[in-house]
Amino acid sequence: MLFLFIQATVASDSVSGNDTILIQKGAYYSNQLMYDSAEYYYSMAIRTINPKLNPELYCNVSNQYAASLFWQDKLTETEPVCWENLKRCNELLGPLHPETAMAHINLGAFKFVAGGYGVITEHFLCAAHIFEHNFGDEHPMVAKAYEWLGTTHEKKCDTLEARKYLWKSYGIWKKTKGPDHPDLAEIYRYMGLYLKRFSKHDSALICFYKAKELFDSKYGPINFQSVKCLNNMADIYAERDQAKLVDSIYNHCLYLIENFKSPNRFAQIMTLYNIGEDYREKGNYQQALKYVHKILPLYFQDFNNEDVLSNPENVTELPYYVVYLTILFKANTLLNWYHSDTLHQKDYNLAVYRCYELIDQVLTEIRKRITNLDKSLEYTSAISSLYYAFAYNAMETFLKTNDTTFVSKALTYIGKNSHLGKPQVSDIDLMLTYGIPQAAITKRNELKNEINLLENELLTSKSSILKDSLQQCLNLKMIELEVYHYNISQTYPGITSTTKPDREIYMEQILKKLGSNTTLLIFTEKCFDYESAPDEITVIGISEDGIKTHNIDGRNAWQKINELYKNISDNAANKNIETLTKDLYQLFIDPFNGMLKKNIIIIPSQHVSLIPFDILPDLSKQEAKLMIETHTIWKEFSIHTFLNENDRKKTPAKLLAVAPSFNNKQTQQLAILTKRDTSMINLAGAIRECENISKIYSSKLLTGFSATEENFKNLCPAYSIIHLSTHGIPFEDDEDMIQLAFSATGNDYESGFLNFYEILNLQLRADLIVLSACKTGIGKMNKSEGIVNLAWAFKKSGANSAVTSLWDANDYASSQIMIKFYKYLHTGFSKPEALRKAKLDYLKSNDKLMSTPYFWAGFEYWGNETGISPDRNSWNIYLTIAFLFSFIIVMVLGVRWHLHRA
Repeated sequence: MLFLFIQATVASDSVSGNDTILIQKGAYYSNQLMYDSAEYYYSMAIRTINPKLNPELYCNVSNQYAASLFWQDKLTETEPVCWENLKRCNELLGPLHPETAMAHINLGAFKFVAGGYGVITEHFLCAAHIFEHNFGDEHPMVAKAYEWLGTTHEKKCDTLEARKYLWKSYGIWKKTKGPDHPDLAEIYRYMGLYLKRFSKHDSALICFYKAKELFDSKYGPINFQSVKCLNNMADIYAERDQAKLVDSIYNHCLYLIENFKSPNRFAQIMTLYNIGEDYREKGNYQQALKYVHKILPLYFQDFNNEDVLSNPENVTELPYYVVYLTILFKANTLLNWYHSDTLHQKDYNLAVYRCYELIDQVLTEIRKRITNLDKSLEYTSAISSLYYAFAYNAMETFLKTNDTTFVSKALTYIGKNSHLGKPQVSDIDLMLTYGIPQAAITKRNELKNEINLLENELLTSKSSILKDSLQQCLNLKMIELEVYHYNISQTYPGITSTTKPDREIYMEQILKKLGSNTTLLIFTEKCFDYESAPDEITVIGISEDGIKTHNIDGRNAWQKINELYKNISDNAANKNIETLTKDLYQLFIDPFNGMLKKNIIIIPSQHVSLIPFDILPDLSKQEAKLMIETHTIWKEFSIHTFLNENDRKKTPAKLLAVAPSFNNKQTQQLAILTKRDTSMINLAGAIRECENISKIYSSKLLTGFSATEENFKNLCPAYSIIHLSTHGIPFEDDEDMIQLAFSATGNDYESGFLNFYEILNLQLRADLIVLSACKTGIGKMNKSEGIVNLAWAFKKSGANSAVTSLWDANDYASSQIMIKFYKYLHTGFSKPEALRKAKLDYLKSNDKLMSTPYFWAGFEYWGNETGISPDRNSWNIYLTIAFLFSFIIVMVLGVRWHLHRA
């Protein structure tokens, strides 16, 4: 991709003749793709231009200097220049100047190549907005911004957005320059990459040939952009088994690279990697490793070890996409070699695991640079397949060696790619350990909260015009946080430490935590980029009886899970439910029958989160029983929440019970959103539910029209138990995002709906959140987190555990189960056991119609196994009874002593 640079208008009396010569030479060498020479002249010009006298020229040359570094693949040098340029452009020219837009493009391009995740598209969108503001909608610079947007989305497999922006860019280029102009070369190549992804090979080849023709016309036949096009063509011919043509193309690429006027690492690494991939496909693993191994010395100059099993040790100094991609290629090729060369399997195996360790280090460093939660979730989801492969191969090695060290490695990799449960670095730790000023931490936290508030407004806005405005504000706020974070990290690197360093997860820890009466089942999914169905689901079972792993056909399981969920959530009374539950038992539970204990903890993957395990039949028993009758089953958010979070010091229970009422306007609105009759909106059972619970625990009742969102937000931080009995409402354009309904206040700053992003801004210390509302257990599917639902958000905001509902909660059944749940809690049962007993009581006391899974099986517990301490009133009663009992004993003993003396 070539940058088009804004030519600054320079007054002749403000620029020296020497400056003009330096800038002209820099531009000349850039146009010749001789970026090393361009770098030299631009750097000299920057030193002599006075930014106060000629800020536009200074920013223009600074942007071109950044581009000259970027196109040499000098990523370490590019990064600080890009950050500084954006800062300077904003300060000298303002946020709406075209040079500021170019600074956004430069920084976005660097981030795209360096890691591919974080705030990237926001920079390109911001640039597009600035260009449109200055030049109108149909301008080459707008096309360039869209071009970057399209290829970024293409890389992330966001195919709809990729096509939208790529073809929009092409339309502008074609209209402003004509279809054969050399400036269209890059857009033709990116359109070709998009088409190639969907195996539209003939169309893709047309695009690649057209791109190469235009690049050659602009730069001559020997240029690195045409080498990239040739590599893309060779990929397609390789898929068509045209081996001779492929070899010829790669030999020509090597010839062109040797004859470049200026070296270009982009073309070198692309060619070496693709040649290696071609050899690997042919089964020549030694040659494949030989070629790809040559990439590493291009980045690590001190690394000159020709042994293909070796790697540089200091990979965190260059935590970039190309580094981990190269080492990952080596790991995968070594695995292929491992299976075909039995003589050296031990050496290959050790080399593979060393590669995994280095890749993990690079991925961790990239993760540290991501400042926004949504972007972080996107990143961990995208790399989940890597961690699945790491864990899978570790378990395979365990099965061959029976060495539990590899189980620890597998569990560590599973845990590393999850957000919840890792020991957090507190603000106090940042100040005391890393010396970061409190003001800096406060500013960062404020920016994060502002982003959540904007996300909330964007979700709840009805106006498309307002949504566009809010999206622009959100983009700018994300960039502001990112810039602030980078600037602070240059002085205080510890600001990037949001969690404490990952530690190895050892089997001894897990077994100690499990005890003799609990089995842990950990689910992971292997997913391909373009498909919603998992290719494979792996289950790891652990108990005192041992360790077992089981692999399942993901597509088959996925179909059964979805069909079961739909049948139950629709309250469909058909016999297929019985068949499906038996099938799922045999897939997921039966392989572990010999090691199942009374308690079963499920750490679910994204699709497994939708299984109500209580209703599966226990086929290990001769008498027909459900799993709920023979086991206490609950779910945990992650292996870290299971292991690392110590149970909080028990304090007397303090309960906030919430059950709102709704005015006529809200009733009409909720009836539409929930697809219910208006008579079913105000839940009389919910208020009775809260009133009855308050008789069990000392409670603050927030019911009726006082149950507003504002009142809840003000009160919730002070309570250890929070019970919400209300409606769970999906968003109109996103049914996976659920919000909780509160009574309307009539003010402009509270919508009456509490959503995911607002929950993240709450500062909670609650031991238990009970969401007695519809569909609070569903959420966004995430390959690393499982399911990101309201319980996940409450956990992230400080709550310890949660009760959720997988589908619509029936008012009658909810009140029956919830009241019993609190009664069992109050008598000392653990939270998961209390919910189990409450559901069993419901089944015993209701007829067949009301005992179908729809009414009771949706309620699930997420969290630890602890109980709830009695409230203060109960403690007072207990103390009074103890005092009276002690008094009676003393009196009896006194009387006996007196009689004895007499």
